[in-house]
Amino acid sequence: MTRRALLQLAMRSLLLVAVVGLAYYVFTHWSELSVAMARTLHRLPELLALTILINLIYSERMLQTLRARGLSNVPRIEWLRIFLVSRFLNLHVPQSAMAYRAAALKDRYQFGYTRSVGGAAALSWLDTLVAISAVMVLALVGEH
Repeated sequence: MTRRALLQLAMRSLLLVAVVGLAYYVFTHWSELSVAMARTLHRLPELLALTILINLIYSERMLQTLRARGLSNVPRIEWLRIFLVSRFLNLHVPQSAMAYRAAALKDRYQFGYTRSVGGAAALSWLDTLVAISAVMVLALVGEH
């Protein structure tokens, strides 16, 4: 079995474990989830639309940053798949998104690890500067 086939088998196995684990959690915690869902169910379409929009915007932001660092020839749908898998992984293991994206781009498109990490670092700094600026503006405006 090739390395790529083993990786695909591992990813599919992880997906299966995640789906079974999620189903088990929902089944065993239905009473708590039903209370939470009852409060948000009527807002579910808006929440789903916002979640999709936010992920598309974040995906595009990361793609443009990596393209500025030299990434090319990645079809948009392939990039979106890489990005969404990395976001899912990051929910469960912090920093796994960056590791997965870097490995996938290196393996499939020969895009260096340092360039991937550098793009993520640039976006982290941008987010930090925006947050600090927002806090400073709010502090200057004060409570009225």
